[in-house]
Amino acid sequence: MPERTTPDQYSTWVGLIYVFNLIVGTGALTLPAAFNRAGWALGLCVILILAFISFVTVTFVIETMASANAILTWQRIQDRKKVSGESGLSHSDSEDTPLVSPVANSPDRASTSCRYYMINEKIEMGEMASIFFNKLGTTLFYICLAVYLYGDLSIYGAAIGKSMADVACTYQPANLTCNDTIPDDVLCWEGSTVNRLVAYRIFLTIFIIALGPFVFFNVQKTKYLQVMTSMMRWMAFAIMITYAARTLIISGPQNSPPAVNILASSIAANGFGGMHSLKTVVQGQSMSVHILPALQDNFMYLIVDDSTKEAAVVDPVNSTLVASTVEENKFNLTKILTTHHHWDHAGGNESMSKKFKDIQIYGGDNRVEAVNKIVAHGDSFNIGSLKVQCLGTPCHTTGHICYLVSGEDDDPPSVFTGDTLFAGGCGRFFEGTAAQMCRALGDVLGSLPDKTKVFCGHEYTCQNLKFGLSVEPSNENIKNKLEWATTQRKNQAPTVPSTIEDEKKTNPFMRVHEASIMEHTATTDPVDTMASLRKEKDNF
Repeated sequence: MPERTTPDQYSTWVGLIYVFNLIVGTGALTLPAAFNRAGWALGLCVILILAFISFVTVTFVIETMASANAILTWQRIQDRKKVSGESGLSHSDSEDTPLVSPVANSPDRASTSCRYYMINEKIEMGEMASIFFNKLGTTLFYICLAVYLYGDLSIYGAAIGKSMADVACTYQPANLTCNDTIPDDVLCWEGSTVNRLVAYRIFLTIFIIALGPFVFFNVQKTKYLQVMTSMMRWMAFAIMITYAARTLIISGPQNSPPAVNILASSIAANGFGGMHSLKTVVQGQSMSVHILPALQDNFMYLIVDDSTKEAAVVDPVNSTLVASTVEENKFNLTKILTTHHHWDHAGGNESMSKKFKDIQIYGGDNRVEAVNKIVAHGDSFNIGSLKVQCLGTPCHTTGHICYLVSGEDDDPPSVFTGDTLFAGGCGRFFEGTAAQMCRALGDVLGSLPDKTKVFCGHEYTCQNLKFGLSVEPSNENIKNKLEWATTQRKNQAPTVPSTIEDEKKTNPFMRVHEASIMEHTATTDPVDTMASLRKEKDNF
């Protein structure tokens, strides 16, 4: 098609830029993470399908615009005929009737009829809807468009506000290297009273104000905005590719991504009823623990005294699943044990308090949602005949509490460690130091009986063990456990519980006093070793 430019028409190159922005959105920048989770082969297949769908969509839009141009051209010709009294084209709706019949010696009709489908005019989507649809169809079109635009703007508003806050907020808690998991109540700038949530709201307001002219004042000439957007996206792609290439050249390939991972965790899978792991029951002599998966990789635990059926739940972020499990088994749920205040652990407390009246909600500080029982290290209480001892483990958060639950003497105790101790790893030092984590893992949890069962807050085992193997390549205990954990995850089975004995053999963060770990980190003090390991793990 030859390029035709008029003062009221965008050029072909601007059209290509517009189409590029339609197909390649900011979501494409998340492709590396998606490939990593889904597997390179599955990710490639999905992206090819999406590319084909995008092609079909753009082709449909172009054909619709061409058809609208042709109809308007035909209508104008008919109007001219009526004014001039010219006879001719039938008004038949038959498909055999040509849209525009050729007339000999007419310069306007010297070419074939396909020239009427050239996109010579800009036609708004609303006008095209009125051309193709009746009144009901046009109304439905506007409703669909409003819903789409509202959702699109909501996503962009949230993403842009969050990104700007992450870039602008320079204060980070000690030993933290990742923006994604900094709590909203952390200060944005050191010495200021503005926290990250307030900063997000400020940037969201700025975004809405900047968007105002395009929404309320009919600003349509966005040629330079489209060009700038394309340049920014290309720059983002270039930086991402350059950084990835640099990492590959300097550090070499890291791990071996699977070809296909159908069980990859995702918001879609977990948000609409899917679970990252199967529900499991661990049965002891006097107590049972129901392992309940939640969110992308969280665990909730329903602790039951078998003799009385009294129960307590640890970190019930999914109150619906907890309530249904309690109802199905006729348990008497009396307590909530919250390890720390982060949303993915305490976010279901308020909902639980409405479902279960007079329930006691335990936590280490007032930041825990709906807490009504503040506990500290050494405090104790009962779940039926089971004894619960509170273990203060500040570091991940200052108020982090682990719960040690004991039954009969011959029944090994169980400890619920939240985000302090994971199978093969430990939590980030959001509000603490390496020395605090050394005390939590070595002096507090490390002093528990070796047979103590460890129920942690997240399904991180395989990744943690891969890191452990990079620290101690010759550790056979890690190799064996990683092989077992990989099989468990392929079967969608959880890798909890672990044991204190097992962690002392396979968890580098509980082995900071070992010569092999110190040699790896080039340190001689366990606290320095802990700090070095955590920094290395943050970038693993």
